[in-house]
Amino acid sequence: MNRNTAKALLRDAYAQVVDNMMFRVLMVLLMVCVLPTFMIGIREDAFVVLHFWRFPYEEIAAKFGGSEPISDHLRQQIVAGLQAGMVDLLAGKMGVLLSVAATAFFTPRMLERGAADTIFSKPVSRLALMLSRYVAGLIFVSILAVVLVGGMHIGLLVTSGYSDPGFLWSILTLIYVFAVMHAFSTTVGVFTRSSVAALLLTMIFFLLNSCVHGGWELKETATNGGSNVHVRVEGLQPEAPEKVTEEESRLVHWLIVTSDVLHYTLPKTGDAPRIAKRLRRGLEERHKELADPGRTDLVIDTAPAGFTREPRSSLVQEGALWICQQPAGAAEATVRLALRPLAEVEGRVAEARKFLSEREADPASTVVDDGRREVAGRRAEFVEWHETREAETRLRRRWYFQSGVEWLLILDYDAELEWASAPEREQALDTFLAGMHFPEIDDPFQNPHSYERKFGFDAEWKYNAWFSIGTTLAFLVLTLLVGWWKLSRIDF
Repeated sequence: MNRNTAKALLRDAYAQVVDNMMFRVLMVLLMVCVLPTFMIGIREDAFVVLHFWRFPYEEIAAKFGGSEPISDHLRQQIVAGLQAGMVDLLAGKMGVLLSVAATAFFTPRMLERGAADTIFSKPVSRLALMLSRYVAGLIFVSILAVVLVGGMHIGLLVTSGYSDPGFLWSILTLIYVFAVMHAFSTTVGVFTRSSVAALLLTMIFFLLNSCVHGGWELKETATNGGSNVHVRVEGLQPEAPEKVTEEESRLVHWLIVTSDVLHYTLPKTGDAPRIAKRLRRGLEERHKELADPGRTDLVIDTAPAGFTREPRSSLVQEGALWICQQPAGAAEATVRLALRPLAEVEGRVAEARKFLSEREADPASTVVDDGRREVAGRRAEFVEWHETREAETRLRRRWYFQSGVEWLLILDYDAELEWASAPEREQALDTFLAGMHFPEIDDPFQNPHSYERKFGFDAEWKYNAWFSIGTTLAFLVLTLLVGWWKLSRIDF
């Protein structure tokens, strides 16, 4: 196939898209969804409508009986929630399904009697003709994805001053999911020559596919410790487990093997939002002071003012260390963040109480304050004391807080007392603490062995994003090859 033929097929594919009535309807609906982002701005201090009317957050809060203004973090959460709702729900589910319905007839219509006689009499290979219909579907959803995601990004940037380049990854993930579904629909269309059959079988296949992967993820969570929960009640003995017959054991083994085979070979379109999430976080964390994805999920926005991180320090060893040079004659100030597996310690509260007892028993230490604080949205046990060290008095503070059910984080602050007590030093420490957060949903009761927690680009192979992408694309290519094989054997 020469270049002119390829250009002609692409022009024909584009014309087929723009002439599609469903495409025009979806385009209008998406523009309606994008329009509010150009009309309503979520600024730092107020909602702004049509760049003219301002509604300060304080006045809105007062009308509902509140007094606290909307923080910048909450504003970002509102915008991120709007983006996720539009892309994941509207476009990621409903939009992709409607796009499959709108493009399901592309291949069957080409194979209708009369049309096929004309089309296949041209000096163009059948593979090229089938792929032109497949590419037409990709053009269809690509334009819609760019309008929705790109339009929302520009609208939020213009009216709200909010720019999130990672959000643009959603364009590729929408095309990625649709490309797999459209490949299956195209092949079914070749076999059945029916638009209705192509649409229904595609819907049924991907519903079953979603159930297969969901079941496998639950199985992996259970076999890796997810169901290993024991509740002991005093005075009650656990019941003896029922004896499993050989036939039942074989059935369970067969179900597990079948689940593994299906999971590893079928397309993993459900991983698309996870992939976009990891890519998005990768962009966000490039400019952060510290990020620990896939383990604690902790992110620290900036270093304490005046402190520099020791590049050789690590969370998993002696702790990440920030150092600030003190006035002449005083030891350097440090901020240290250490990570400990909860399985190796007694727990957050027990560790804090033990440490408090040690400080109270130390003649060189004077406990000033202790109790419970909040760090990074987590409850933290807090101890503050003054420590006499040679000829100076040091201000010491320590926080104990958790990430999920696996990790204990210990934050330690050590500085010369008079220097650290200055208002600007206290403000710098508060800013550092406010910049610590967990972007992931980190429910303390969430299973650390879940697929969602283990999935990533550097995870082991069965939880690896590259493995997910590779097997999904292999399924896509194999599906199109099967469709080509069938098309090459149809006698028109």
